[in-house]
Amino acid sequence: MAASHHAIKAVSRRTGLSAHVIRIWEKRYGAVEPERTGTNRRLYSEDQIQRLGLLRDLTHAGHSIGHVAKLPPAKLRELAAAVAGTKDPATRSLPVLAAKKSFLGECVAAVTRLAATTLENTLQHAPIDRKSPRTNSSHRCISYAVISLKIPSQSRSQ
Repeated sequence: MAASHHAIKAVSRRTGLSAHVIRIWEKRYGAVEPERTGTNRRLYSEDQIQRLGLLRDLTHAGHSIGHVAKLPPAKLRELAAAVAGTKDPATRSLPVLAAKKSFLGECVAAVTRLAATTLENTLQHAPIDRKSPRTNSSHRCISYAVISLKIPSQSRSQ
C-alpha cells in the first residue's frame, strides 16, 4: 500500500463518515473513485479524503449528496467556504435542525393526542425529499401508524 493511499477504515476515521456511507457515496453518486489493490480493497488518495470531508460538511449543512457529489473540487471548496462563512461551525446547521425538530414535535404531539388527521396533514407538508427511497419507506411506516390511529382502540385490542 502506497504511503499516499489509505484504506477505508483510515478514511472513515479521518472523515467521520462510516465505511458504509463512503461505499454508498462511491457506488450510488460517484463521489470518489478509489484505486483498488490486487485483492480489490479500496485505496483513497489525500485528495479523495479531502473531497469526502467537504462532502460531509456540505451534507451536514443541508445540501443533498446527489447535488454535490459530482461537483469539481473548486466548487466544493467554494460552497464549503460559503457555508463556513455564514455562521460559526457549531451553529452552522441550526436552521435545518430547528425545522426538523419543529416538524417532529408536531408529529409527536399529534400522536400523543391520537390525532390521526393532524398527523396526516403535518406529514403532507413535511420538509423532505420525496424522491429518496429512505424517505419513501419511512413515509410508508408513518402512514401505517396514521391508519392504526384511525382504528378505534377497542377494535385494536380484540
